[in-house]
Amino acid sequence: MKTVFIALLVSFSLCLNSQIIVNGGFEDTDSLGAIGWINTALTPDIKNNNKDKFFTEDKGCKEETKNNFLGIMSNGEVISTKLKKPLEKDAIYIIKMQVQKPSNFCPNGLGKTTVAFSTEALPVVKEGGNSFYPIKFYNLYSENLKPLKEKCRWEEFSTIYTASGNETYFHVGDFRKAKEINATTYAGVLTIDSLEDNNCGYKHIDNISFEKISISKTQAMIIEGLKFETNKSVLLPEATKSLDKLLGLVAKLNKYKLVISGHADDVGEKERNLALSKERANAVMNYLIKKGIPKTRLSAVGYGDTKPLASNDNDKGRSKNRRVEIQLAN
Repeated sequence: MKTVFIALLVSFSLCLNSQIIVNGGFEDTDSLGAIGWINTALTPDIKNNNKDKFFTEDKGCKEETKNNFLGIMSNGEVISTKLKKPLEKDAIYIIKMQVQKPSNFCPNGLGKTTVAFSTEALPVVKEGGNSFYPIKFYNLYSENLKPLKEKCRWEEFSTIYTASGNETYFHVGDFRKAKEINATTYAGVLTIDSLEDNNCGYKHIDNISFEKISISKTQAMIIEGLKFETNKSVLLPEATKSLDKLLGLVAKLNKYKLVISGHADDVGEKERNLALSKERANAVMNYLIKKGIPKTRLSAVGYGDTKPLASNDNDKGRSKNRRVEIQLAN
């Protein structure tokens, strides 16, 4: 079994953002605001270089801020869009966005931001204070799970979302669990606990994207980008970058147990190929464990040459068959 190139595609075999969400960077605008988006609750702002009426410029961040972005207050503002196609039942998506702490309105750190989904459009609220909706929300956190304290710096916030199926509308706000229900507005609210001491009264959001992960209980994801020593399970130093990307994905999939599987071509002794495929799967698993992934979430198995993806009659086919995969555990 020759040196294996484990595959973790930079995109993790993801569907492109443009296939799911419209105008996630808020770049396309008309006289009403960002095309494809509606102000569902109150008046979220779109900063637009050509139409200043959409946004009161945050002068303190002017030099660091480019192009268009969303400005949203924590008093119940919500902006919504209809997805290009409904989400698939049980499909797993990574939701990402760039978040900026403005120079004003945010004395503490920006701990998290929130989004929500629905199968139908939400009622539009033009007046009043906090808006109440019977809807479940989801928290997006920074990669290091720490509050963003530096003013004017953009940082990626993300979360993993498993679709219930047929979610058609996507909502961005500063949702929070309502302490009281206002019966004159909407009954039964779920509007977030925003890391209570690390909340911002106002935040900037840009470049919202959806990425569908090609991984499930029945579909394995080939991991690319790693190298082992020839005929060994020792990871080469250049494997670190790809493994750390895998680590980020596994950390986000924190609700799931995962199986890492090693595979070989049919060159050499079957017994040795079977053992080496298991050893390489173990090497990847042990790296993740050392980086803090609980051992209880991971298992490793080797299949040798029993599950080829291509013919072993040529180098190209054998190269495809030498691989390590990851999938959700049954």
